[in-house]
Amino acid sequence: MLRRPVLTRVGVGLALLVVAGFLMGPAFAAPAPETDEGLLVAYPAQVLQGRLPHRDFLSFYGPGEPWLVAGADKILGTSLHTERVVGMGFRLLLIGAAYLLALPWGILIAAASAAIAAMALVTVVAANAIVGVEALGLLGLALLVRAMLTTEPSRRRDRLLFGAGAVLGLSVLWRYDFAPAAIISALPMWLLYSRRERRHFAVGFAAGLVPYLVQIVLVGPANEWRADHIAVFSESGRRLGLPPFHSTTFDLLALYGLSLAAFFGTGIWSEWRDRRNPEGRALLSIGLYSAALLPFAASLLEPAHVLFASLPVLCMLPVALTVLARLDPPRRPTPRWRAVAAAATALALALLAAPQVLRDGLFTEIRYTFDGTHLASFTVTGEQGRTWLLADPLAAHDVQSMITAIDRLARPGQSLFVGTSDLRGANENDVELYFLLPELRPASYYMELEQNAFNARNSGLAGELRRADWLILTSRFPTARLGGSSEPNEVVASKFCVRAESGTYKLLERCALQLSRG
Repeated sequence: MLRRPVLTRVGVGLALLVVAGFLMGPAFAAPAPETDEGLLVAYPAQVLQGRLPHRDFLSFYGPGEPWLVAGADKILGTSLHTERVVGMGFRLLLIGAAYLLALPWGILIAAASAAIAAMALVTVVAANAIVGVEALGLLGLALLVRAMLTTEPSRRRDRLLFGAGAVLGLSVLWRYDFAPAAIISALPMWLLYSRRERRHFAVGFAAGLVPYLVQIVLVGPANEWRADHIAVFSESGRRLGLPPFHSTTFDLLALYGLSLAAFFGTGIWSEWRDRRNPEGRALLSIGLYSAALLPFAASLLEPAHVLFASLPVLCMLPVALTVLARLDPPRRPTPRWRAVAAAATALALALLAAPQVLRDGLFTEIRYTFDGTHLASFTVTGEQGRTWLLADPLAAHDVQSMITAIDRLARPGQSLFVGTSDLRGANENDVELYFLLPELRPASYYMELEQNAFNARNSGLAGELRRADWLILTSRFPTARLGGSSEPNEVVASKFCVRAESGTYKLLERCALQLSRG
């Protein structure tokens, strides 16, 4: 029989998840970004056909998301809807993990923390790798913090440490660049506990890495190294300036800095006032996890990157402010009125300091939910009944025309490359076409076009194009940097003939194939 306090905690947590899930409903009918969500359906579909990430196609993230969505596709059917069900599940897991992480400081603080996480997550339901890694990361931190706040050594603490290590290790399968955060966050625990207890965490972390080792065995160490090298090189090749003052990105960076200062200040103050204070070290673990994501934020200074780098400390800001509100951290618990003030202050900061990302998105979803509207979307239908949603009706018409044309002309098993009209540089392409045309196999390792990767001089794209059967190219997407090799463009001009056109799109066939058929 569960005790009443336990039932209250579970009931409040479930209520928060139900409300968040309800607000995510309209996002299922929203348009899908061609590249960002296109790869989330195209890669799992390739896995179901026996092709593997980092061996047969490049994924700039870990293989966790393609494998998981492929499993869901196997059970529920391959569709955009299935991918979004997985994405919604991970978003709810992240919100639930935020609630569990803050729960040692009280239900009110935990609810406020979960609410801030929900603000950032309810507007989209795509199964992005960043959501997966942070959901598992916060869940691992929740177990780690619970172990650190368990004052006496016990089997329960050993199990919590093992579980924390396993979940943090597993999170690396979603994004390798989050591995430093998973490791560094355990440093305060490492300094606090005995060798036996540290071993429980280390064994758990190693167990969590087993799926990654399986990935390396399946694809081969050389292929895995090649993919990781390309991903790191493409990130390092970016040249980004500081965001303008009072832009959305700048406001998020300021809130990120404030949240980190709150955690490190409170954690260090707690340690100074009470040596080996487990609560202070728990706060430092959360702060270290988020601080280790600074390189991720700096790799692309735009709202989404900065938001997710800051999210661990941003959604846990009620916790840091609650401890600060005591005026003497070791004196627990926090008086109720001060805890209420801390939670209200954290919510106000989140809503006012990042209105475009948190407040406006939340209010829009509330309006969509209760008036039954949503962003306009236009359906594109591919082979085997697969569908896609685009925001632009002209683009939807043109993409549908390309699908109709290639479905009429191409033979199953032929190869297709989807790209841009100028292959010297691009950051977007219609990756969803690989998902909508499952009877054609990808002609290139580079299904997603990323600067400094597909257009590098030694990428091998030109050779792949020479062997391709069909190309679908468009000038719809902007190409700001055209510093790549011109050889792929030369191959297209000399080897391919236009078979169909619609708007900014062209369907091209290798001329030798066209002559042999004629």
